[in-house]
Amino acid sequence: SSLLSSSSSSSSSLRRREARYAFMSVSNEVGIASAPCGWVRMDLWTGDVKPCYTGTRRFSEEIVVVPKASKSSNENEDDDEASARCWLLGMFYDAEQKRSALAVVDGETMERVATLWLKHASPHGLHGSWKAPPRQ
Repeated sequence: SSLLSSSSSSSSSLRRREARYAFMSVSNEVGIASAPCGWVRMDLWTGDVKPCYTGTRRFSEEIVVVPKASKSSNENEDDDEASARCWLLGMFYDAEQKRSALAVVDGETMERVATLWLKHASPHGLHGSWKAPPRQ
């Protein structure tokens, strides 16, 4: 797996860098097909897996990976952990509350740091589909 990024010496040239981590949806750890119920970070070098589950009767959507801002201008972008320095944004549906939420997960720890609840349920398979507000 690799990550293409602009070279600091020229904005028109690209350099190839191997990514250490991949982020994806996860169903369960018992090998039975089920609806996605969280997200996982996989270390592509060691095979280690670190999950973040949404909870009982909560069903997750795909995630969006957002790089964290650099802590300093001296931060080495080529270090092994660079691909883990990110935020994961993922929608999930809570079947008991009958509403959806946006989870913010720290890609370095795979811990949820924020949950933004919607007043309604968002359609499963969001992909740009939005539920119309109730008519008044």
